[in-house]
Amino acid sequence: MKKKEFWIVVIILSIVILTKGYKQKGQNILQTSFEANPKFYYQQIKPKQKNLRQQLNNLISKQKKISYHQVWSAFEQLDITGNCGRGIEDIYSSNCWLPGNRRRGGQQCNKFVKKEGKCYNREHSWPKSWWGGSNRFDSFTDLHHLFPTDGYVNFRRGNLPFGEVISPITYESTNGAKIGRCRHNPRRKCFEPHFQYKGDLARVYFYMSVRYMKTFRCCIKEGIKKWKMDSWLLRILKKWHVEDPVSPKERIRNDKIYMIQGNRNPFVDNPTWVKLIKFD
Repeated sequence: MKKKEFWIVVIILSIVILTKGYKQKGQNILQTSFEANPKFYYQQIKPKQKNLRQQLNNLISKQKKISYHQVWSAFEQLDITGNCGRGIEDIYSSNCWLPGNRRRGGQQCNKFVKKEGKCYNREHSWPKSWWGGSNRFDSFTDLHHLFPTDGYVNFRRGNLPFGEVISPITYESTNGAKIGRCRHNPRRKCFEPHFQYKGDLARVYFYMSVRYMKTFRCCIKEGIKKWKMDSWLLRILKKWHVEDPVSPKERIRNDKIYMIQGNRNPFVDNPTWVKLIKFD
């Protein structure tokens, strides 16, 4: 074999090995020792006791932290739901995304884009600025509140609180998510997601308030005080929780997250527990 041909073979083999390793990394993210059985997960919890919030905090704080890069791979396991065929479902727009980065033919992005429909990114539904933004916290890569969303709509939402929007509406995405004046306080702006995701996001916020109790020592923002929620936000989220009950898709996502990071959202598994806990 000539020297030139030898190096061509070496290069090709290297590309094959690297590509295979990358694919395995995404595939293996669900291959853990955690079993998705909520019955046994909560066997030590006594919901009738007054310290239910502390009991749940002790349980769900046992979490395996993944890397921020692994979040991309997790979305490929969590959010290809069938609603988008083989694409990734977006909660802030009607777009379906090709998984992976642009080198793999996908539509991931980290940079600012000027209009909707260009790419998807990693949305912290409980904004990073609400705990100070540090990546040292498990919340930075906690899949229970991370979702794939249109990069532009995510930018428009920023750190606006969820709420009910009244006119004038300043922006509306392709799936009907809206930005505009808050019903509870017209001097402020809110972000109102599409109806089919309202209950999901409400239960995410109940989870975050319990999971990061006394961990979030920052900040006071519109709707939250550290890990607690203001009464107006809590009232809206409880309403959404009732109007948009837990769906099979939400339960499956909860199961898969448990298989990846080892903790569950108790309010997906036990929706009635919302009434037993103070979040404000």
